[in-house]
Amino acid sequence: MRHLVTFGANQTLVEALERYKVRFLVIGGLAVQFYDSTREADHLDLLADPTIDNARRLVRALRTMHVFPEPGAAERFAAGAAGFHLRQWSLFADILSEPVEAFAAHWAQASDAFVGSAPVKVPSAEMILDYWDRHPPKHADDVTRLERFLAMTRSPESREHEVPPA
Repeated sequence: MRHLVTFGANQTLVEALERYKVRFLVIGGLAVQFYDSTREADHLDLLADPTIDNARRLVRALRTMHVFPEPGAAERFAAGAAGFHLRQWSLFADILSEPVEAFAAHWAQASDAFVGSAPVKVPSAEMILDYWDRHPPKHADDVTRLERFLAMTRSPESREHEVPPA
């Protein structure tokens, strides 16, 4: 199983989320690192299950990090109206949401990994690219890295049926 590397309070955040049984997926640069080990992630992007129970666990986990969301934050997160943009001390992370059905589909296809000792899930490269079609990534070369990974993993048989670029 792959081990992904993040630092400081981001590592502590992942451990807190795991301890509170928050369902989330690692996306962004750290997810790209899963597919391309040369990618160094300076930021933590997570996609959390937007169910109300999960959102409440998320808020409880954030409080252990001395992040105190406003009252009603869990309900707003579950409704898709807000995310958490965490920028304090050595914590540099975004926790985002998608509709429940989309998250469930991404979760079902996700791969297992670790961030430190915390088990995490990383969505498929295709899902990440699909997400980025709607929310462009912060690092433009991440798309290239994932496309290169997908091209390398296609079977020779599937490449025979591809139309060559013009």
